[in-house]
Formats: sequence, structure tokens, C-alpha cells
Amino acid sequence: VSALSIESSEVQVECRKAIPPGGEGAAPVYHRVHFIPSVNPDTGKLSIVVNEYDISTLKSVQLELLDAHTKQEHFFAAVSHELRTPLNGIIGLSESLLAGPRCDERTRGVLTVIRRSGVRLAGLVNDLLDAVASKRNTLRITHTRITLPEVVSGVVDVLSPLCSDNVRLVNKVTASAPEVLGDGNRVNQIITNLVSNAIKFTERGFISVSAEEEER
Repeated sequence: VSALSIESSEVQVECRKAIPPGGEGAAPVYHRVHFIPSVNPDTGKLSIVVNEYDISTLKSVQLELLDAHTKQEHFFAAVSHELRTPLNGIIGLSESLLAGPRCDERTRGVLTVIRRSGVRLAGLVNDLLDAVASKRNTLRITHTRITLPEVVSGVVDVLSPLCSDNVRLVNKVTASAPEVLGDGNRVNQIITNLVSNAIKFTERGFISVSAEEEER
């Protein structure tokens, strides 16, 4: 610290000690210096009490945890990217086969389950990537026109098989619902998470998804 001005507040500084000549390879030394303004009871003059602590062990643990956390984020991001490509391939192939003219009812049912499962897993992968991007402050929000009936219909189609026999998932968003401006992926994630939680905690009855327009 080359200069420090203290008035009425305490000041705390963490610093790394310079490594002396010949000490290359030695573990770094960190100190925490605490400056406390005080008044000398004898003279009445302003004084400063300086407390210095060796925090090398604490700092070493903090740096190790930070490094481990960074490596974990890189791992999640790498795995998520690797999973996204085959999942998109599975979804695309299943949709292509479903659109084919020679798809009987039994095959259509199997392909529908495959597609729904692929979409669900792709959503989880996107959630992981968003979590990593959010921590890195690189999360991007887009603004596009969203057709809510299509979004909700897709969510209901994917999550309906997760409902038990005693629970019915109902889509009450009508085709006349107006378009909204926002991030389509985020809106899809929010609705998916809300409906997933509703399915998880509903033992019997029905779960409905609806939308209303309010004037402001």
C-alpha cells in the first residue's frame, strides 16, 4: 500500500508479500492488514492501530476452491455441448420419421416418446449451459415475438407423459392469445419448470395452463 487515508472508518487490506531473491518456488505469503483509527487517551491525538495477520493458509484454500469451481464449470459446459449435438440429431430424425407416410400408429407412438424424451433432455442441457453462462455474466437475452399457444402446446405435449393416471394436464391457452415480446427459450424454460413442479407435487386432479391479457 503506497498511500492510505483514514478518517473515521476502519480499513482492511489484503496483500501478497513480495518473494525475496532466491525464494523462487516458495508458497506465496498473504497478509491481511487492519487499520483502526483511534485516539490516544494520554495526548488526545489521532492515532492508527495496525493489526497484521498471516492468512496464507486461508488464501490457499480459497484459491483451490475457486480453481475447482472453475474447472467444474468448464466440465459442465463441455459435457453439455457434447450432449447437445446428438440430442438435436435424435429430435430431428424422430420428427422426420413422424412426418413420413409409412409410419403406423405403433411406430408413431414410439417415435413420439423418443422425441419428447429428446426435447426434455435438450431442455436440461440448455439449463446447464444457462447456469454456467449466468455465473460468467455471458447469458444472452433475446427479444422476439412469441406465440404463447405454440409454446404452451409444446410444453404440454412433452410433459403430459410424466403425469400419473390420476392427474390430467390441460392447456387452456386459446389460439386467440396475443403475441408477446421476449426470449422464447427463457419463456419455454419458465413454463416447463412451473408445469414440471406442478406435476411433481400433484397427486390427483388436474393441472391447467392459462394466459390472460391485462391492460395497463
